[in-house]
Amino acid sequence: MPPTTGHKRRRIEQDDTPLAWSTVERDGGDIRKSLKNLHDLLPTQGDITVSVQGETDTCEFPCIGALLASASRPLAAMLFGPMRPASVGPDAPRRERILHLRGTEPWCFDLMLQFINGRQIGLDVDRAVRLHHVADYYEVLPLRDSCCRFLLDALRPHNCCSLL
Repeated sequence: MPPTTGHKRRRIEQDDTPLAWSTVERDGGDIRKSLKNLHDLLPTQGDITVSVQGETDTCEFPCIGALLASASRPLAAMLFGPMRPASVGPDAPRRERILHLRGTEPWCFDLMLQFINGRQIGLDVDRAVRLHHVADYYEVLPLRDSCCRFLLDALRPHNCCSLL
């Protein structure tokens, strides 16, 4: 057995240079892809149903409340704030969590929901005018601004009166 008294321990000296440090974040394209996939999964992963009653039609849309709230201050108040009805509360069972909206056409809400979920939506002049109004009402400002830019680009001397 070799003697242990004659061995020296090697001392590890600390280097005073800081360790490499960096920040990372999720790629914007990956986030958009996740939002698009989430839109396809809303029927199974949605936590609230939004019932939209227009003049002639009523439709129900499964939604994720936090995503709606992050895109719209009025919807945030209706889902989580002082305008929240008792039926939308977190204690209500999932199938009973229904937010009722009136005065918005379902097709318009559907387009706004697609936009919130990162989908591309097609615009023409009539659609942009109606969607601008709804996006402004619910304060989905990027959609409102996109509709406004589209309408300004579509404005020509020959169609000015018809747009008004």
